Amino acid sequence: MDTVVINAIEAGWDLNAFILKMKRDTTFYRAFKNIRFANYNQTTNLFSYNEDGQKIDSLHLSSKQVYKNKCRTTQIINQASNKHFYKRDGSYRYYTASLFDYVFFNTKTVCNEIDGSVVNIANAKQRSYLEKSKDQLKQLLFNPGTDVKSIPFIGNKARIFDAEEINKYEFSLSSGWLNEEACWIFSIKPKSAYKEDLIYNSIKTWFRKSDDAILKRQYALSYSTWFYQFDVTMMVNTISIGNKLFPSYIHYKGNWHIFGKDAERISCTSALQYP
Repeated sequence: MDTVVINAIEAGWDLNAFILKMKRDTTFYRAFKNIRFANYNQTTNLFSYNEDGQKIDSLHLSSKQVYKNKCRTTQIINQASNKHFYKRDGSYRYYTASLFDYVFFNTKTVCNEIDGSVVNIANAKQRSYLEKSKDQLKQLLFNPGTDVKSIPFIGNKARIFDAEEINKYEFSLSSGWLNEEACWIFSIKPKSAYKEDLIYNSIKTWFRKSDDAILKRQYALSYSTWFYQFDVTMMVNTISIGNKLFPSYIHYKGNWHIFGKDAERISCTSALQYP
């Protein structure tokens, strides 16, 4: 802890209450749920690379989501890509592109979703296996530290605040600023003895002091088994509109390799603007 944090504790600030609230926080993941109920414009650039780091495929997409009468749909404004980006049947060649499409784009109208608290819908019986898999991966990426069930060979490793996992990490808390807003900056990294066996390589979060809203989070995660390997870094900025939080900018870079399939090396940026 830095001196500002120590002084705040001495002045009566409840550090334990803040940490407990942070452990239970779902507002970051909730920000991605909030976009289901909003109008916004989005610009996305996605690139794939070969093993030498050369770009081989690209997708440039401008779109807007229209939310009206409890229904949402995505309208594509401009789209440009090379032919190899898609398979012959028109589906995405890259699983990462499919995941981003699943999170952000709905060319079909979706109606009557419930704008309520965050729930784990990955185990709902009515959802397909592919939908469950995407929800599990979405939680791993967009809600780090959460309990993500049924991802093979991970077990409890994603649950970094559980008793059996928490002692494998180092934590630091400092005071700082982001876009002229006072923040608590909470950082997590593995202890050297456990680094090779953990999923999260680093997590750094900027909490706005006035209400503990997450203004920014950057994190890196990687893991390797005989069945799959991944190495991913992400940075997400958020914006407050009214009393709700929304993602405003996402930078993603990741390598994925699943047994029996070609490796994916993808970078993606996505900017969202809300009228």
